[in-house]
Amino acid sequence: MSETYRLTGDDTFTVWGRTITDLADGDIITVTADNNIASSVVGKNGNMIIAKDEQGKKCTITLRLLKGSGDDKFILNYYKTYEIDSALFILGNGSFSKRLGDGQGNVVYDTRYLKAIHFTRPPYDATSNVNGATDQAVTVYTMQAIVDRTIG
Repeated sequence: MSETYRLTGDDTFTVWGRTITDLADGDIITVTADNNIASSVVGKNGNMIIAKDEQGKKCTITLRLLKGSGDDKFILNYYKTYEIDSALFILGNGSFSKRLGDGQGNVVYDTRYLKAIHFTRPPYDATSNVNGATDQAVTVYTMQAIVDRTIG
């Protein structure tokens, strides 16, 4: 029986032509599928109807940045454009690429290509905590996009 290993590191997130590096702690970037890619029902005599659901291509992106950093200011400028006049907003394109090693010197990239990136929540949450909670120095951006995954 052969064993398989995966070593991770050096993930890259790019949006609006900029590689984002001012990342916070914990899950700094998540890309989550929002919906199923198909629906199905079982009908009379056990017949099954399956319908592709294009909503399955949509994902939610959560990005945790250091508050006040260069990347926070960069993303906030796009958010402000969206908030002021959504018709003038430039939809984002980008990618999230996870670099994976096999323990024998070989590397593959697990990449999500993102298009039509737009904001779904305002980045206005704030807190002050005297116990030293680190989240008070983090800005959270929530966006949605159409996603496509490749491995290579």
